[in-house]
Amino acid sequence: MIDGGTADSSVQRGASAASPFDLRSLNEVQPILLALEIAILVLTAVVVGRLALKPPVLRDFVTYLPWSLGVAAVGVFAAGGAVIMTYRWPTLLHVFAGISFIGLLFTWMRARPTYGRRRRLPPGSLGVAASLDAIGQRDFYREQAGIHGPVFKMSQFGRPVVCVVGLETARQIMRTDTLEGARLPYNRFLPDGSLRYMDDRAHDREAPFFRDVFSGLDLAPHEELARVSCRRMLQDLATRSLESPDGIRPREHLRSWTFTVLASVFWGMAPDDERLPALDKAQEGLDIGRGGGPRWRKAMRGSLDTFNAVMRGQAHRWSSAGIDSGRGNALSSMLLGDPDALGDPSRAHNLTLVFRLALTDVTSLLDWIMAQLTANPDWQRRVRVSTGRSERPGEDSGNVAIRVVHETLRLEQSEYLYRTVAKPMSIGEFHVPAGWLLRVCVQESHRDPAIFPEPDRFDPDRFLGAPRSRREYSPFGVDDHGCMGVPIVHFLGRIFVEELCAGYHARLIRDAPPERGTRHRDHWRPGKSRRIQVLPVAATE
Repeated sequence: MIDGGTADSSVQRGASAASPFDLRSLNEVQPILLALEIAILVLTAVVVGRLALKPPVLRDFVTYLPWSLGVAAVGVFAAGGAVIMTYRWPTLLHVFAGISFIGLLFTWMRARPTYGRRRRLPPGSLGVAASLDAIGQRDFYREQAGIHGPVFKMSQFGRPVVCVVGLETARQIMRTDTLEGARLPYNRFLPDGSLRYMDDRAHDREAPFFRDVFSGLDLAPHEELARVSCRRMLQDLATRSLESPDGIRPREHLRSWTFTVLASVFWGMAPDDERLPALDKAQEGLDIGRGGGPRWRKAMRGSLDTFNAVMRGQAHRWSSAGIDSGRGNALSSMLLGDPDALGDPSRAHNLTLVFRLALTDVTSLLDWIMAQLTANPDWQRRVRVSTGRSERPGEDSGNVAIRVVHETLRLEQSEYLYRTVAKPMSIGEFHVPAGWLLRVCVQESHRDPAIFPEPDRFDPDRFLGAPRSRREYSPFGVDDHGCMGVPIVHFLGRIFVEELCAGYHARLIRDAPPERGTRHRDHWRPGKSRRIQVLPVAATE
C-alpha cells in the first residue's frame, strides 16, 4: 500500500510537471482575464455612450421623449439583469465579453477608411460615428472628398453609400442601367412610384405627360396675385419687426405666401377660396419625410383623398360653369392632356406630391434668399437700383433678381440626389456592390473652385453671360428625372427678390448656425434662433 501510494504520487507529480499550467498559474491568469473582460465591457459602454451623445441622437431623444425614456428604461433594466445573471452564473461574463469584443472588432474594421480596399471598394469610413457626423456637420461630404477624392464611401445607419462629387461623373453614372429610384415610404401610395423615383419604364411613360403639363403652364396670369400677396406679406413682416425689436423669424410668413400662390398655380384657387384651410391642413398630413406606422399611413391616405376630392370639385365647378380654364393652372393642364387623370392614382397623386414638394422646396429657397440678402446687404441695394426705384436706375431688375436666385440655389438649396445601385457597377477604379445607395453630392459639386472661383462667396454675377452648362451647375437634377417645376421656382424667387428689395430693407438682428433634422435625407435650413428685421426703405434712409 505504501509503495503503491508512493508510485501514484510520483505519477501525479510527473503529470503536474508535464502540464503547461499548474493550479497556481491558473489562479494567476484568472484575475488578468477578468480584468480584460471588464475592460472590454467598459470600452463597449464608452463607445455606445459616445454615439448616444452625438447631436442627432440627442435631438431624437428629446423629440421622442416618451419613447426615448421607455427605451432607456428597458436598457437600464437589461443591463441590471445582465449584471445579476453574471453574478449568479460567472461563465456568462465570458459570453458577454466575447460578443462585445467581436462587435468592437467588426465596428473598428468597417470604420477604417481602407476597409474593402482588396475588393476595390472606395475609400472612406462605414462607421456609425461617421454616419452620425454626416448628419450634424454641414461640411462633412466636402471634407471627405478633400481627404479621399471625389468618390468615397460612408454609411447611413449601417447601409453603405457611395458618394460622388462632380456633376460630369454623376451624369455619366446616371446614364447607366445599374441604378433605380430610391425606395421611399410614400411610394407605396402610388402604383408606379413618385416621378422623381420611378423606374425607367414608368418614367418613360409618365414623364412626357407631366413635362407637357408644366411646360405649357402660363404663369403670367398669376403674377399680379403673386406680387400683391407678396407686398401684403412683406408689410406684415415690417409691422411685426416694429413690434419686435429683437427681430422675427420669417419662415412661416414665406410658407404662407408660397402656399397662396401655388394654390393658384396648381389648382386655380383664389386666396379667399373657402377650401384653402382644409387643403393646407391636408398638405401638412403629407409627411413625406417620415414613414412607417398605422397613424402615418392613415394620415397620408386621408390627405391624398382630400386633395383628390378638391381636384374633382374644382374640375366639376369648371365644367358646370362652362369655363375653359385652358393652361391657366396645373390641374386644368393635366385634364386637357388626360380627362381621366383624376381616376388614375399615379397621375393624380403625383400632381399632389409635386405641389407638396414645391411648397417645401420654394419656402426653403426663399428662407435662404432672405438669409443671403441679410448677410450681403449690398445686393439688396443692387436689386433696388435695378428696379428703377432709386435715383440711379440701372440694369434690368429681373436679370439681377434671377441671378440672386441662381446663386442661392448654388450655395444653399441644392444638396443631393439619391439612387439605389441595382446592379454591381464600377466608378473609375472602384467597385460598388448592388444594394448600396448612390449619393450625388450636388452642393459640394457646386463649390468646385475650378468652376466657381471663391466658391463660398455669395456672388450672383457668376451667372452673367451665357447660361452655365449642366456639367457645371445643375440645381434641379442631373438626369431625366430632374425637377419639372423650374419655371415656377424661378417665377416665385424672382418676384420675392424684386418686391423685397424694391420697397424694404432686411437686416440681420441675431445670427445662428444652419440646422437640419436627424436623418440623412433632411435638408439644411437657416437656424431657428436666427432673427431679422424687415423695414420700409424710407425708414432706413
